[in-house]
Amino acid sequence: MKDRPFAASLLALWRLSRPEAWMVSLLPFLVGFVLASRELVPGFGLWADFWSVAGDEGASTALFLDTLSAWWGVAWRWVLALVVMGPLVWVPTLLWNDVHDLPGDRRNPRKARSPLVQGIVTARWASAVAYGAAAACLVVAAVVGAAFLLLAAADLALAWLYSVPPARLKTRPGADVAVNAVGVGLLSALAGWVLAAPLMEFPWLFAPQGLLVAVAVYVPTTLVDHEADRAMGYLTVATHLGPRRAYRIGWWAWVLCNAGAVALAAADHIIPRTMLPVLVVFAPLLLYEYHAFIGRAPDGPARVRGIVLCSLTFLAVNALFALLYTGLWRA
Repeated sequence: MKDRPFAASLLALWRLSRPEAWMVSLLPFLVGFVLASRELVPGFGLWADFWSVAGDEGASTALFLDTLSAWWGVAWRWVLALVVMGPLVWVPTLLWNDVHDLPGDRRNPRKARSPLVQGIVTARWASAVAYGAAAACLVVAAVVGAAFLLLAAADLALAWLYSVPPARLKTRPGADVAVNAVGVGLLSALAGWVLAAPLMEFPWLFAPQGLLVAVAVYVPTTLVDHEADRAMGYLTVATHLGPRRAYRIGWWAWVLCNAGAVALAAADHIIPRTMLPVLVVFAPLLLYEYHAFIGRAPDGPARVRGIVLCSLTFLAVNALFALLYTGLWRA
């Protein structure tokens, strides 16, 4: 790639943007949208009608194009919002973090393959891309709507405060957890909600669920980098409290969010009561996975695998919730 610097830069950007991380905010965003609209995607019925007609009479190009045009007319804001809450929020978030973590990342074996650590791109290049992506994020968010723009701007502001000196909240124990809880667990869900309903009508009793999930997922990431952060003198919740006490924060957040989901389903409030049998099965499984594969992980890579496993199981539970809530599946 040395003779193709532009292609090398694009590949480096893709690796630095870590597409697998986008779901961290896209999942609460989609949950927020489903809560507000009771639809999986806007105009879902249009595609259901298309497949019904196609099954009876056979699909035609004209029918497909007419359906696509009608769907785009109601869904374009949703598609743009996905782009914002995925790459356009995460590129600046991750690049700001990587640029200002570079001295420590050079001593962290887990970051050895980072394009910044390898010198494929410079910190100056990454910083310029980050601010450019942040500007693009705000422009696209403004097209989506004023309330959505406000939430996207708040997300970017928290990401900047988290990584960039002098604030650099990621090195302030407690603040690092709070920033992630609010940014991922609350603002992302609100961003999905405002696409279909007024902001003030959000079911605020559901907000602790998102906050607790974000805390439970974030704390283990500080455990993964505990040794490298301690060697660099970074104060995180893990280096400040120690791995055992920091883990307990994540564990009890996970316990409370699962207990809260069961309670909401039992009360048939926000989460439908038909979801209760699913939660009775999955909540203990989620707790077991968290303890066995995160709490008892022997090292950082094993803990990362535990985080992925818990996230995938939690994703499956949310998919079942979405199907029940929208009426596509009747238990």
